[in-house]
Amino acid sequence: MKPDSNGFDSYVYPGHSTRKTGKIRDIIHDQITSVVKEYGIRDRGKQEKDLQVLRDTHMDAVLLEYLFISNPTESALLRDDQFINKVARATAEGIAKAMNLSEKQTNDHWAKPDHDELMAAGIINSDHSHELDKPISWGATLSILNRIRKGEK
Repeated sequence: MKPDSNGFDSYVYPGHSTRKTGKIRDIIHDQITSVVKEYGIRDRGKQEKDLQVLRDTHMDAVLLEYLFISNPTESALLRDDQFINKVARATAEGIAKAMNLSEKQTNDHWAKPDHDELMAAGIINSDHSHELDKPISWGATLSILNRIRKGEK
């Protein structure tokens, strides 16, 4: 690829743009485009192409191409956590919208049952349920892994 290649595009197998597959692709593509355009990324469009990953499947198949690592500006974005998280969220939301899925509503954090079980087992000894999204240090991770390895609490 040339260093000046740029943008986001999506693909379906030729002739599928007007079928269910194309409608799924359109919804996902539009959701992602709404995010990448905030960064000045070019929308290369909704494409059709005879690619094995699209042709040799027995289900709806959409290929998403997120930017170009050969482009220095886009390569930097692909290493930016905030950008990656926004695009990942847009992709998930697009898939959910295309498949008519609704977000599961819960008041508990996804890790709360693990937290509570570890507290009950005495592996952790104080309530950290308010910090479940707090990052953990590499040192703490190593200590935990070593305790697991030794079978300690």
